[in-house]
Amino acid sequence: MRYILLFLLFFSSTMNAETLAKKDYQLAFPRDHGSHPDYELEWWYLTGQLFLDKNKIFNLTAQFGFQLTFFRSLKDKKQFFLAHAALTDLQNNTFYKEQRFASASLGIANAAMSNLSVQHADWRLQEVADELHIAFSVTDAGKSYDILLKSKMPEPLLHGERGYSKKASCENCASHYYSLPRLTLEGSIKNNSKTMIVQGLGWYDHEFMSSELQSSQLGWDWMSLMFKDGRNLMLFQVRDKNPENYFGAFTLQDGNTITKGEKKDFSLKPLRYWTEKPGVSYPVSFLLKISKLGLELPIESLMDNQVHQKNTALKSPAYWEGAVSTSDNSVLGYLEMTGYEN
Repeated sequence: MRYILLFLLFFSSTMNAETLAKKDYQLAFPRDHGSHPDYELEWWYLTGQLFLDKNKIFNLTAQFGFQLTFFRSLKDKKQFFLAHAALTDLQNNTFYKEQRFASASLGIANAAMSNLSVQHADWRLQEVADELHIAFSVTDAGKSYDILLKSKMPEPLLHGERGYSKKASCENCASHYYSLPRLTLEGSIKNNSKTMIVQGLGWYDHEFMSSELQSSQLGWDWMSLMFKDGRNLMLFQVRDKNPENYFGAFTLQDGNTITKGEKKDFSLKPLRYWTEKPGVSYPVSFLLKISKLGLELPIESLMDNQVHQKNTALKSPAYWEGAVSTSDNSVLGYLEMTGYEN
């Protein structure tokens, strides 16, 4: 579940009924790793937690969290690309971020249609043989970081009904959505002359659609979680002005078993709020309960201030996106929250 409200806010147009998500659409790879330029909205999204010592994964808190996202939008028969990158330095409690925006006609940003190859200038996300290659940089607050990572490509995890993911009760309020969970990342982070070798775990999402959310829907809370025991979980809830209309779903991967559920099968109870500024507070700790799995799990942000502020010039509203874990570090993940700042 990614940035639907962000794009609808800035790129709203008449949705193309010919490219609405359809239940009978069969995702096929590597084709569907690529771009779908006839659809109104699309994004390729990567997050992860990185360690200086791979033996510390699931034992101690990560040294870094990161996010890299490429967005594509179709408006008035023109393609636009927005890209976000962030690096959370958990050792020094610092959040670095950068945003880019360009029309595809400028030749700065593009996405291949037949396979996974997306770039915005020197930022790129690309499948090479059976590996995912990641390159991006973050320049913020007078500091610059260059991040190079790679991972083996896991099997896609399809959400909803074979990748048809509902976002509301209406039939057309849906997307085509899958993940590549539990990426085994390795690479480097370079800051000036200092290079740090890192390893970690990541999560990749790809989603495309041509549908609108309902006017009563306010925003969403989304999380990806990777467990020490090997399980992988994606979960989202779309908040509504009427709490009875909250919509959500989850997908759990446990070995060869995949379990799916709806909003009635889980709950996210805020445990703690962090106030960014007067009138804007984010729930940075949740109690996650999934009764059918016997799961009751407190999820806590690893740093409270992981906010992308609104940037009207780059057509980007505010949202919270950050690394989360549990008190014993047995779960690694990312949490995204939108719609808390109006």
